[in-house]
This record gives sequence, structure tokens and C-alpha cells, in this order.
Amino acid sequence: MSKAGYEGYRKDVAAAIRRRREAAKQTQEDLAHQADITARHLHEIEKARTNPTLRSLLNIATALGVKLSVVMEDAERGSKGARKP
Repeated sequence: MSKAGYEGYRKDVAAAIRRRREAAKQTQEDLAHQADITARHLHEIEKARTNPTLRSLLNIATALGVKLSVVMEDAERGSKGARKP
């Protein structure tokens, strides 16, 4: 995957996490606490400014009440038409 493709996918994952959190009416602080990460780290993940570890992504998905694969599918769906392949 090209660097541009990777950056775009990271943004899609960030947006998917943010959409799920907002749909669940959770604050970043609440979700971060449940996911055992700092609110600052979650903020950086949602802004696509950092590369989250697999553990962080799994913890976030679990705290959102879904499997990580669901978050990734959300990211894929959210990116359709948003970027050129």
C-alpha cells in the first residue's frame, strides 16, 4: 500500500471510531477510560495523528461494544467514493 493510501485508510479508521463513539453518545474521556487509554491518545487516534497499536484498536472496539472487524468494515464503507483508488 502506498503511503498516501495508508494515510487515507488511517483517516478512515479514525473517522469510523469517532462516528461509533458519537453514535453511542460517549465522550472521548468516557471511551478512553473504558478502553484503558488516555483521552489524549484517543483524541490523537480520532484525528489520525498517531498510529494506534492493535491492542488500542481492540480495546476501543470492545469499549464500543463491537468487534474490531466491524470498525474496519465501517472504515471501508466510509471511504467508498471519498478517495480515488
